[in-house]
Amino acid sequence: MYAIVITGGKQYRVSENDVIEVEKLKAELGATVELNVAFIADGTDVIADQATLAAAKVFATVEEHYKGVKALVFKFQKRKGYKRTRGHRQELTRIRISEISLSGKQSKQAAVKADAKPAKADDKAAAIKETASAKKSSTVAKGDSTAKASTAKKTAKSETDSAKSPAKTTKTKAKAEKEAVVESVVEETSKEQAVEPEKTAE
Repeated sequence: MYAIVITGGKQYRVSENDVIEVEKLKAELGATVELNVAFIADGTDVIADQATLAAAKVFATVEEHYKGVKALVFKFQKRKGYKRTRGHRQELTRIRISEISLSGKQSKQAAVKADAKPAKADDKAAAIKETASAKKSSTVAKGDSTAKASTAKKTAKSETDSAKSPAKTTKTKAKAEKEAVVESVVEETSKEQAVEPEKTAE
């Protein structure tokens, strides 16, 4: 059993559980939409009577809203130097045909299926929120651990600097004492050299 439905100014041949792409529909994900029927074929019988088709409906469930492949629009005028390129992505909706009904009423099973899909979407949203909160908590914990590590490094550096400072002061004192001894020796030698030439002159 199949039907020809009209939506978005186009006609589509559909059967139950078929997935088709149509022009964007104003419906939320998981919602059930009704499509207008052009005619219905059931095996050997073809129903094209306007009175019966007015009551018939095709029910579908919205699965996804998305944009199609980009179409390039190129305009050109010869000998005028006019060239323009534009792109366009058509907004589309992917729907799954749940039921073809001659009476125009949806069966309970199809209604339950259509209502079950939004619940799954809500569960997915809740799971995404939980994972996001877990990631945030992990990043906060990492930030705290890095801050603690940096403070520990700073304290270790300060302790090592304080331990090195007395050693530096002792080294500077030793150098100053050595320089003082060298200066005294140089002064004594210079005095002796200054006295010796006078004796030789006499």
